[in-house]
Amino acid sequence: MRVIFFYAFFSFLNDLASLYLPRYVFFKDISTDSLLIALFTLVEFSVFGIIYYSILLKRTSKRIFLGLIIVYITFFLYYFLRTLLSSESLETFNSHTLTLSAIILIISSIIYLFEQIQKQEVVFIYSQYEFWIVIGIMIYFSGTFFLFLQYYELSPNEQSNFWIINLICNILKNISLFIACYLSLSNQVNSKNRLFTENNSTLENNYTTNPFQ
Repeated sequence: MRVIFFYAFFSFLNDLASLYLPRYVFFKDISTDSLLIALFTLVEFSVFGIIYYSILLKRTSKRIFLGLIIVYITFFLYYFLRTLLSSESLETFNSHTLTLSAIILIISSIIYLFEQIQKQEVVFIYSQYEFWIVIGIMIYFSGTFFLFLQYYELSPNEQSNFWIINLICNILKNISLFIACYLSLSNQVNSKNRLFTENNSTLENNYTTNPFQ
């Protein structure tokens, strides 16, 4: 869960920077705003990538996911370099990478859920914090996929209207991540309490069996 806390902290810092840093255009329409968006996109995908790699169970699934990560990094670097060497703006680059990251994370979410269905253990999946992380990511990127895909083809008025979709999906994602954090902390506390109770029971049994030791 440290990765989730890091993601929340980085998101907070990124939002502060976008609000209070002066807007400076470097060259070819590359500004501080566009750089912050590109940086957030890369960090967000990296954080979610670490999470998915850790929760996927099968070795085949992990290999597929690593292959998708390589595709994303290659795509990211290609568009970044192409933006620097051409007259395109960084916003166009960001739209492409957001769309690709959405596809990869949606596929990874489906793989995770499919693995959970195949498990032989009888466990309520909604009691696991990993499930809520995946649901939050899946809701956000599924809901905003077509928005990111066509965002820069829309007029400014249409962009403002459609951006409400991003806001709603982001709120739902954050709620799911909050539930995941709560379940993780709750499971840790219950595990410590269970261990403490077991240790006390063992000590009591030892004392009852051998009271003079």
